[in-house]
Amino acid sequence: MSLPHDHLTKKKESLLEELNRLPQPTAIENGLTFRPEDLGNSTSMRLRRLFRYRGAYIAHIGKRMSKRLLSKKEIRAKTFWGRELVLPNRDANVHLIRTSGTLGANENGLTRFLIRTLRTDDIFYDVGANYGFYTALAQELILTGEIHSFEPSSLVFAYLEKLASDRTVLNNVALSSKSGDMRFFDSYASHSSGKSTTSAEAAHNHLWDYTATTIQAVSLDDYCRTHPAPTLMKIDVEGAEADVLTGGRSTLEKAAPIVAVELWSGKNLYPFSQRTLDVFKELGYTPFFIEHSGGLRETTYAYLENWLKKERSDTNMIFKRRKTGKEV
Repeated sequence: MSLPHDHLTKKKESLLEELNRLPQPTAIENGLTFRPEDLGNSTSMRLRRLFRYRGAYIAHIGKRMSKRLLSKKEIRAKTFWGRELVLPNRDANVHLIRTSGTLGANENGLTRFLIRTLRTDDIFYDVGANYGFYTALAQELILTGEIHSFEPSSLVFAYLEKLASDRTVLNNVALSSKSGDMRFFDSYASHSSGKSTTSAEAAHNHLWDYTATTIQAVSLDDYCRTHPAPTLMKIDVEGAEADVLTGGRSTLEKAAPIVAVELWSGKNLYPFSQRTLDVFKELGYTPFFIEHSGGLRETTYAYLENWLKKERSDTNMIFKRRKTGKEV
């Protein structure tokens, strides 16, 4: 049975109250925050960082080495609503959950949007689930629907598996443009698993460090041949968002799910977002900014593209499909 409307409303109000009671978190970076043009895995880029950042860069390397000594230790971290998660004590995302119970200030708007929007019978797809913060949040609200989570890193998936439940399908695969084997650039060893990607271009030009492996991928269209189509999706796959959308064109056209997606900004990273926006345009989706409260503010592609081209922090956006002039 589904939650009575008033029960679900009270649950949502309780979650929002718990989140709003927290001190305003800040994005925490261990070590330096490098400029986009200084990122890369080659020897020349490492020498460039050493020359530009000098002593601070050496200290940064020292912190990374000390973390590796702790890489086998686990911690128990609590989300802002009190869910305890067993996580590795080595990762920037884990540090944020441990210290604030959230994924940081930049994610709180999306968190509020999901709390306000998710229904008890939704089919929620968490694409790029990482350790499952949003999967766990969806489990608080979806009791008659389903949650489908996708995380290609086997090291991270070992922790995501702890969220298994009757209505949660956990997939140790990547969603991409087609099904089959593909290369995966895993940054788990550099204590930043949330930056792992299936995009070779993103890895080579913008990752500090990674391990290249072969993983299994599936397209959204292929997956939905044997599973219910999503009503709401969250996509955060570090530069490969357009591939996820391309592999799900038929599903997106037929099911028209609401899509939350992270977009990159600035001169060096904007091209990745442009590819994503091009697919959304072709599919007839409308973009929305997420306000602090979790509400939405409609925008145009022209305004959004200009906004993203400027040096701004990464941002989550919502895309909704319209049919016959009416919003889905």
